[in-house]
Amino acid sequence: MRQTIAGVIVVTRGAKGSMALDTDGTIVYEAGFPVATQDATGAGDVFRGGFAYGLVQGWPIHMVLRFANAAAAISVTRHGAIDGAPRR
Repeated sequence: MRQTIAGVIVVTRGAKGSMALDTDGTIVYEAGFPVATQDATGAGDVFRGGFAYGLVQGWPIHMVLRFANAAAAISVTRHGAIDGAPRR
């Protein structure tokens, strides 16, 4: 049975980027950024932080996903969860 929820559903797809089911039922895809991965530790947390930042800024969902993808892509090019996290 399908249920209606209020909010956006997001799926991260690693190097392939991310996708979201927006509140209006639209599915939005954003490609990942090709980078040389050093350490993926913390990439999901960085993605979620970038996603939350974009939502708070009031950006459209495609921009939110792109920003979060970019933040996660930067993080995997560095070693460590804390040291790998980019600054705004």
